[in-house]
This record gives sequence, structure tokens and C-alpha cells, in this order.
Amino acid sequence: MVNPMRGFLLLLLLGATASSAQDMLRTELSQSEDLKKLNALIPHNWSMRIEDNKLIITSAELYWTYNASNMPYSSSEQDMEAYVKEIGHQTKYEVYLEFENRWSDAKIQSMRVENDKIYQKIDSLKKKYRESWKPRNQKFLKELEELKRKIQRLPDFNTERYSIFMSDNIPEVYQIWHDDTVMRDKPYRFREMVKELLSQK
Repeated sequence: MVNPMRGFLLLLLLGATASSAQDMLRTELSQSEDLKKLNALIPHNWSMRIEDNKLIITSAELYWTYNASNMPYSSSEQDMEAYVKEIGHQTKYEVYLEFENRWSDAKIQSMRVENDKIYQKIDSLKKKYRESWKPRNQKFLKELEELKRKIQRLPDFNTERYSIFMSDNIPEVYQIWHDDTVMRDKPYRFREMVKELLSQK
């Protein structure tokens, strides 16, 4: 079956009114072989749009998302479904690819060095508070959050001309649920395929 997103991508590329960031992204989509291949990975009926310098890919299906840190231990499929639908909420899955002018190798290395220093401070902070650094220790949490805010995010991928930051709309400790087990894995499979494609550079 022909992916209808190919026609939609053409409309995106030919859009008459767009910001400079959108023009930049349309240019990258039309010239980058990797990003042309990305279009072929998009599942049937999923949608794609451009907002400023960000490419947003959205599922057609609704998924339950839930906090996995509170997940019951060794629950049956039925118990898990009841738990998810009691505490979770439904949303469409989205992947975000944010484009910036390509970072230099020197800039990336400098950021890594600075981030490593912060990670070392975090380790020292945990040693400082020892057993008292557990979540109930508000002083520890405050200092920890201050350090975490200083960590600078590095690009996930680099093309010849751009650095790309990849994310999605599912919080870090959350997981996805769908009654159909095949559909449940679909967002994860898609994200991994995108990562594999863009990591080839």
C-alpha cells in the first residue's frame, strides 16, 4: 500500500507561507537522503507536520500512558489493563525532531566536558548526604535539581548541515499501553527505526 504521507510531505515542501525555520526544515527534507527515507518509515495513517524548526510525527491511534514507577509487581494482563485505565490517560503518540544548524565537534566536546563535571558533582552530592539523600530529604532534592538544570542537552544526531534533537510526548518514567499487544509496541518500534536511520551518519 502506498503511504499517503508521501503526498502530505509534498504539500509540506510546497507550502507557500512559512517562517524561515520552516523553510530551512523543508529544504532539509527535500535534500537529505536520510530524511527522505524517514518518510517511508511513517506508519499508515500517521500524520506529519512542521512547526517552526520542529518536525512532528503523530500516531493515528490513541494510547494509554501511565507512570511505570508505581506499576504493580507481577500483575496479570487483566490486572495491568485495569491499573493502566484507572491511573493513566489517553493520548496520541508523538515524535519530535528538532533541527538546529549543525553543532561543531568542538562545541559538542566542550558541552560533554561541562556535563561530565556536573555528573561528578551529582555523585559527590549523593556521597555527601549518604543514606539521607532519599526523596524525603528536601535539601538534597533542591541541590540535585539545581545541578540537573545545568546539564546541557546534546544533539542526538548530526546530518551534514544540521544537528537533530529527538524526543517524544511520553515522560521518562511513563510507558505506553494498548489493548492490542502489536499496537502497544508500534510507537517503540517506530522510534527505534528512526534512531537507527539517523544514526547511520
